[in-house]
Amino acid sequence: MEKKICLLRGINVSGKNKIKMKDLRDHLESSGLQNVSTYIQSGNIVFETRKKDSSNIAEDIRSLISDKYGYDVSCLVIEPEKLEKILAGLPEIIEDGRSSKKIYFMILDALPSEDRLSLLKDPKAYEPERFKIIDDVIYYSIPDHISPGKLNTNLFENKLKVTGTTRNKNTIEKLLDMV
Repeated sequence: MEKKICLLRGINVSGKNKIKMKDLRDHLESSGLQNVSTYIQSGNIVFETRKKDSSNIAEDIRSLISDKYGYDVSCLVIEPEKLEKILAGLPEIIEDGRSSKKIYFMILDALPSEDRLSLLKDPKAYEPERFKIIDDVIYYSIPDHISPGKLNTNLFENKLKVTGTTRNKNTIEKLLDMV
């Protein structure tokens, strides 16, 4: 059995795509996943499976959600080791002086093209917010006194033409504790 983490995008946000996590846990377990647990209502799932291929597992979960609830949601399945690496790679400039609830990790479904990355070439244009893109992760932070910030999932997806899902540092740490 392998432990995996699933991050759903757009579940239970602003009253849209409502799914009760207990209901989802039961549904996922009945589909063959084991020891399914969830964290908060925004689609954070930890489970065990015999299946190896994370992209196939993600597609299976996406299909299960679509079939049962009628929602087509983005689903990212990753290994705990990848999440540990992402957390360990948090650039100091992003974390410096920021609370963990305002430090974000956007995990991309694919690497953005160089042309698209050039659209975000000047991080100073977003100060006092900060961001840094490393491989398929965008690390960003917003000062506590700013809400909402300019930097968010929609901005990055629109500029980079790549989809992704975002979690804050507290959520990432809790998911790793759950594993």
